[in-house]
Amino acid sequence: MEAELFTLISTMRFPLLTIVIVALIKTELINLVKGIMFRFDRNFNEGDPIILKGKKARIVKIGLFSTIIYMEYEDKTTMRKFNNSDMDKLEMEKPLKN
Repeated sequence: MEAELFTLISTMRFPLLTIVIVALIKTELINLVKGIMFRFDRNFNEGDPIILKGKKARIVKIGLFSTIIYMEYEDKTTMRKFNNSDMDKLEMEKPLKN
């Protein structure tokens, strides 16, 4: 019984490793495509002031895999880094100029 189980595990090692690698590559490819789409979106550009979750913020860098945003609070400024695949889930508003 143990020899059969060991043989089964050893023969399944390569397919399981392949599935894990394909899942990781798929996640990064989705992140890359969303980053390219967000980069070429004319509504939001680097340096734009935005309102993120009700707080003032500024987009600093739009990269291929992640975006860096500076958040302004009452007494401090913090940096937030988001994966580009999560940008659709954020409530971002851009103040319009009069």
